[in-house]
Amino acid sequence: MRRVLVRVLAAIAVLALAWGTVAWIAGGLTITVGGLRVTSTNYWRPIVVGLAAALAAVFANGWRASLDDVSTMAAGVTPRRAAIALAGATTLLGLVAGSWTASGPDSYAYVSQAAMFGEGRLSLPMDLVSEAPWPDAHKTFEPFGYRAIPGPVPKLVPVTAPGLPMLMAGVQKLAGHCAAFLVTPIAGGVLVLATFGLGRRAASPAAGLIASWLVATSPAVLFMLMWPMSDTPAAAWTAVMTLLLLAKSPKAAFAAGLCASAAILTRGNLVTVVIAAGLWLVSARGPREDSEFSSAGARASGGGAPRALRKAVMSRAVPRRLRRTAMFVLGVLPGALVTAWLNSRWYGSPLLSGYGTTEELFAASRIGTNLSRYLGWLAETSPIALLGLPALAWPARRLWSAPDARRVVLLLAGVFVAAAGPYFMYRSYDQWWYLRFLLPAWPALFVAAAVVCEAIRVRGRAAAIVTVAVVLASGAFGIYKARALGVFEVAAEERRYVTVARLVETSTEPEAVILTGLHAGTLRYYAGRETLRSDVLDPAWLDRAVSWLVARGRHPYILVEDWEHPLFRARFGQTNTLGDLAFTPAVAWQATRVRGWVFLYDPLRRDRQTLRPGAELERNQRMCAGPEK
Repeated sequence: MRRVLVRVLAAIAVLALAWGTVAWIAGGLTITVGGLRVTSTNYWRPIVVGLAAALAAVFANGWRASLDDVSTMAAGVTPRRAAIALAGATTLLGLVAGSWTASGPDSYAYVSQAAMFGEGRLSLPMDLVSEAPWPDAHKTFEPFGYRAIPGPVPKLVPVTAPGLPMLMAGVQKLAGHCAAFLVTPIAGGVLVLATFGLGRRAASPAAGLIASWLVATSPAVLFMLMWPMSDTPAAAWTAVMTLLLLAKSPKAAFAAGLCASAAILTRGNLVTVVIAAGLWLVSARGPREDSEFSSAGARASGGGAPRALRKAVMSRAVPRRLRRTAMFVLGVLPGALVTAWLNSRWYGSPLLSGYGTTEELFAASRIGTNLSRYLGWLAETSPIALLGLPALAWPARRLWSAPDARRVVLLLAGVFVAAAGPYFMYRSYDQWWYLRFLLPAWPALFVAAAVVCEAIRVRGRAAAIVTVAVVLASGAFGIYKARALGVFEVAAEERRYVTVARLVETSTEPEAVILTGLHAGTLRYYAGRETLRSDVLDPAWLDRAVSWLVARGRHPYILVEDWEHPLFRARFGQTNTLGDLAFTPAVAWQATRVRGWVFLYDPLRRDRQTLRPGAELERNQRMCAGPEK
């Protein structure tokens, strides 16, 4: 009976401490199960409960017996099991703290594109654009993540790559709308686990665990774990592809090719990584070939013919490499062909993407600026990763000492350069979270950093203690930095887009047209309203655009956030009577967890009384809201 009590108390301690830790990291938890809503904003309570349960378990079990139990459990914690637990925790954090919302430009683009694919369509109709009289009318009806293509009936086609929406549409067919938001958290867990596998192949299971810990606690990874976007899935596909390439069978090469195919579909410019992987397959000798060459050399030193022996070895090795390369290319073909076909259909050429031409996107003149920014952001958020750069550039045998390490480091270095290099020439940005572009390079970089740490750890007991402390502190710093940068506030900020859309849905007619900027996509998705981009509309056309809509029976409204007010007035105030928004809003609403107001104006009823909904809008909002039907 005492053992049962001890186990129950221990289970309570583990669950309560885990709950408190996740609540601390995520800034509070809200979970709805079977209609029951559970909210936890005070993380100290479950932590205190967990500590109390742990002390009670020790008291009931006895100090010596508790120490023995802890030692037994610790002996069973292998690097592999710890990495699996870490991957599970990463996925759990994404599920608990993620936005679960098609908010913002990119999230809306991916989730709405998944809905489009789910309906069996490759484009969306544009009803008003062909008649609209103002300049560049098609741009005003383009929501974020889409662009108009000309024709008798103009259509909207996606700008973003199709891979993630295809995957989302597939899981939605199986498990419903909310399944789309499972993809990123699961991909986060896969990324962590694949990083462990790469580290284990590069050096040891301990190095794999170090690398997976550093990836899981990287602020860039944690930030992108919150969003239904392609960055984390692209990194996961790349990591699994890299791990499979290190296997020796043609079947593994084919599986790696399929992952590469998915990576290209998910992010088109990862074709550079696929090319680097193919070159590595063709050129890198495996350990079996090295052994055969060594045997040939030994036999040659005994009086044989070295050239003949080496030629015989090559005659066996080259076909083996070519078979694996051929299987890899065969796996890559589906993704490459589908991408080329969609690019041709949407943009007119298999080599064009929705983002623009290569000349528009990339320029060598940006290398200095981007390199400085990316390295600076990396030093600010994950400084230990900088150890990986010299380890990849200079693969010394004292670091890369595993039997297969030479092949591994060549592949990792190639993947890192191919994944990160193009972004040093890409458009320049000034926000730290654009490190997300480099996530496919993260496993290679952090495995290299882990190899350095492992080389120091094995030098003695003192070195091991210091290394473990530094690695743990680096991960803790990553979590702290992520909290300081607002990573775990994403859900509260993004779910308000759904609340605003529901508010617009109940306050406007189905045929209404909403002039807005930031909310142009989410109002379409969650409220089912046509939107017109006020941030793109010609400054001289606000009044005339409103009159034109009214003449066609489409009631116009204007939706702005408080920070958009001065921008709206500056754009339209001097040439339009509506430009100052100097009349009473129809609706004014303020979120409870995010500062700022949102205003809905009705130009046709400027004297109507303002509706001011309360906090119940957010309290009653589901964690995963469905689109407007």
